[in-house]
Amino acid sequence: MVASVMLLCVLPSLTRFQSAHALYSSALMLASDIRCHQQEAVGAENENATYQISFDTERDEYSLMLATERLRTVLLPGSVDLVFTNFDYNLLKFTLQGAPVSGGHVMLKDTVSGKSFYIIINPVAGRVRIDTVPPE
Repeated sequence: MVASVMLLCVLPSLTRFQSAHALYSSALMLASDIRCHQQEAVGAENENATYQISFDTERDEYSLMLATERLRTVLLPGSVDLVFTNFDYNLLKFTLQGAPVSGGHVMLKDTVSGKSFYIIINPVAGRVRIDTVPPE
């Protein structure tokens, strides 16, 4: 009986911790995938290749693409919401030098706590960073 009461007290904290961890690890993974796709664009042998990442805010997933071919699709955990991007048509495209065609950001939100992370891509250098506040 005592164990049941303790479990009921601890369970909500455990759920919040798990969803916060899912948000943070999703932000890290997305930032890593962006950096990796940039490097693939730099190493491309085909000068006509278009490396891009397509974000689907309805399905909470993103796809790493080469032209129109989906190389890999990543579905975010259930507690993580892909809220929005400010890229045209939700597409982040890279030049063959690895620079983004346009800078911008992606917002991920924890549906349990309401906390958010922004994955921010610098338009000039292509630097990728994670922050808790949106870019100015």
